Amino acid sequence: MTNFQVWSGLETIGGNIVEITTETARVLCDFGLTGGSNKDVPQANLSLLETTLLEGKLPQIPGVFDTEGFQTVTLDGIEGKYPHQAIFISHLHIDHMGGLKFLPANTDVYMTNDSLRLYQALIQVGDEVAPQAKLIGLDYGQTVAIGDIKVTMQASDHDIVGIAGIFIETPDAKFVHSGDFRITGYHEDQVQNLINAINAFAPNYVFIEGTAFSFDVEEDRINSEADLLDIFEKCLHEYADELIAVNPYLRNIERMHHLVQVAEAAGRHFVFEPAYAHVYGQFYKNEKLYILVDQNKDEDLEQYCTDTMQTLAISEIIENPENYIIQNSFDYLEQLRTLKPAVYLHSNGEPIGAYMPTYATLIAFLEELDIPYIPFGVSGHASKDDLLRVAVQIKSDKIVPWHTFHPDNYGKILTNLGLKVFHPEYGKSYKV
Repeated sequence: MTNFQVWSGLETIGGNIVEITTETARVLCDFGLTGGSNKDVPQANLSLLETTLLEGKLPQIPGVFDTEGFQTVTLDGIEGKYPHQAIFISHLHIDHMGGLKFLPANTDVYMTNDSLRLYQALIQVGDEVAPQAKLIGLDYGQTVAIGDIKVTMQASDHDIVGIAGIFIETPDAKFVHSGDFRITGYHEDQVQNLINAINAFAPNYVFIEGTAFSFDVEEDRINSEADLLDIFEKCLHEYADELIAVNPYLRNIERMHHLVQVAEAAGRHFVFEPAYAHVYGQFYKNEKLYILVDQNKDEDLEQYCTDTMQTLAISEIIENPENYIIQNSFDYLEQLRTLKPAVYLHSNGEPIGAYMPTYATLIAFLEELDIPYIPFGVSGHASKDDLLRVAVQIKSDKIVPWHTFHPDNYGKILTNLGLKVFHPEYGKSYKV
């Protein structure tokens, strides 16, 4: 007998957690935070885990956490878990993996090898907390058995390396968690391959993201990664004799790589902060990297340095601004007072948007220095039209829309297109 239950993510963007169980095995797909971050603080007299559960940023899932010492939450702990149990992560955005730091040491967590490499690098630079759980990397296409449940990771495309769709097969049922995806990135072919793999798999249920259906009007961003690079080239031409600052998302390795290539082709060096250089360098080990050092922040610079990294002084960049593009994160804003770039390209780096308190600080700072702010991002999510274009190609008994504020609206459109849509409820286990 196979059952499944959705713990979170039905009416939110992210925080998706679904479990598939047999009599002896349980698999959970994704383990992200809903409305949380890596900088949350615990309530008085409570652990950060118990606080997170109380505030609903993680669901209270039995048999997963070490509940010893809980003051308020009543929940079965790890002693009640299944004989065979594991967690699979589609990608390393906080809303899909931010809860991993709360898992006990005897938990098996699987992700793609690229995700694992990124995770380890983020831990090394302090952007993530090292979890107690056992982290296991998988190749794309590799199948692992959790008791009588088989799980395979399939390549896709999102704005982060390591993204995967997750295929789950029990003795009598099949499921696919699409993961987040888009067809406007660097690997549209991988999304089509994912669709083809889903159809060959013939699942009973496909859980498909619907981020774009959360909003009446879709975000006003650059349409594709290719368009972004075209705009970057024009920007390099417009500011040919001046310094340009870019704030990319640390986990978007591929975008940084393409920006580096465009900059180098224009005769400019892309200059990283040490942490960014270290994470980037884990994927492009043979590239020569340029690092801007802040002696007040980078006391441990040595651990990031390799033979392919060259440090630069601020004075060198000031004297020859036409030779450089600087990567600038929010923590290093004060450097801009000295460097005075001609323009600031905000490329999905933190603070990501107006909903984050530091965003207003960023805008005020740039206005004070009279540095133009230019939105320079591309969504990692498919547009509404693209979501529907993908959905109608999928052959599945039922489609489950989630990862959106409005799954009902999304589901109605899918139904009108002739698809069989299923809307599960929280707190309910479904037999297949």
